[in-house]
Amino acid sequence: MRVLVIEDDEDLRHAVATDLAAAGLEVDEAGDIAQAHRALESAEYHCAVFDRMLPDGDAITYV
Repeated sequence: MRVLVIEDDEDLRHAVATDLAAAGLEVDEAGDIAQAHRALESAEYHCAVFDRMLPDGDAITYV
C-alpha cells in the first residue's frame, strides 16, 4: 500500500512517515499542497494522511 504524508512540520512528517514505513507501507512525503500535487501527478496512492492547514492552503479544499 502506498501512502502520501502531507504535513508542513518536517519533524512530525518524518515521524509519521517512519512509523508507516515500519508497518510495511510505501511512503512518500510532501510539505505543502504544491509538493503533494506534484507527487499525485507522478504516482498513485491508496491513502493520504494530511495536516489540514498548510502554508499554501487548506488541504481539505485541495482534496
